[in-house]
Amino acid sequence: MATPLLILHAGNDPLIPPTQACRLRDVREKMGRRVYQVALTREGEPWTLPLTKDRACLRPTGFGPLGEDHLILFPDLHHAVIPTMEALVERFVLAWLR
Repeated sequence: MATPLLILHAGNDPLIPPTQACRLRDVREKMGRRVYQVALTREGEPWTLPLTKDRACLRPTGFGPLGEDHLILFPDLHHAVIPTMEALVERFVLAWLR
């Protein structure tokens, strides 16, 4: 069984553009993995505004099974880790350990 990958990315990160996360997604898809893609607000709610500039590489699909790859983009976040990200990591890791 392939190990799932969780990618959390800040859409306004001045050091690492969202296109890097999308390139990693592309590699995983070429490996035959399905990568679920989600855009969220800082509060963890679905992002409803258009994805622009480098953020437009994301193709939102919604969440899938937690045992599958996920790319989660926070479009308005700068280079930071927020409680919503920490909660998502905990949720995914607990699911993987079951």
